[in-house]
Amino acid sequence: MVVIKKRNKYRNTNNNQSKLASLLCPSPQCGSLINSSMPIDLYYLLISPPCRAVMLTAEAVGVKLNLKELDIFKGEQMKPEFVALNPQHCIPTLVDGDFVILPSLQFPVMFQGEKELNPDKLARLQEALGWLDGFLSGHKFAAGDNITIADHILLATVSTIKEADVDLSKHANILAWLEKCKAEVPGYETNQKGAEDWGKFFKSRCNLHL
Repeated sequence: MVVIKKRNKYRNTNNNQSKLASLLCPSPQCGSLINSSMPIDLYYLLISPPCRAVMLTAEAVGVKLNLKELDIFKGEQMKPEFVALNPQHCIPTLVDGDFVILPSLQFPVMFQGEKELNPDKLARLQEALGWLDGFLSGHKFAAGDNITIADHILLATVSTIKEADVDLSKHANILAWLEKCKAEVPGYETNQKGAEDWGKFFKSRCNLHL
């Protein structure tokens, strides 16, 4: 689910005729809406998996992004001009003219603030990875044999987990899928750079050995 704001009004993506909506709507009805040559603004931070998922999807469908880095560690998301765009002051935030998209994706932070590894949390993460490994069995990508937005979202997340040195050796399908993504997903290199930066940040701040 996403929320789109126009000025002071919020509306469902089904009622919006912006190319922002078409970016998130893969149906044929939306296809004609993504051909604008005008870039849309993306407020982002490269280490953020949700931001990188948006960037991968935009790259795949040919939407031009005007990248506006927002350093949340310096509190830049609380600047009045950004809060006026997005009262939730979160990233990623996309701006297309009068339209602002406020994603409701939430990525759990499992080890935030911890100085020692919590085995229960790691076990739950490995369980979730096991489910994904099963879903990937028998086909090339997340939803079949073609790249979809599901691969963009999962790639941004799984590559980040991998760069945190979480052991993926028991998940052969995930490892094979990552190699296919490396070879075939447009924008893979940019995503990988963000994942590596996040991994360095995570390990330096949390001092966890996974």
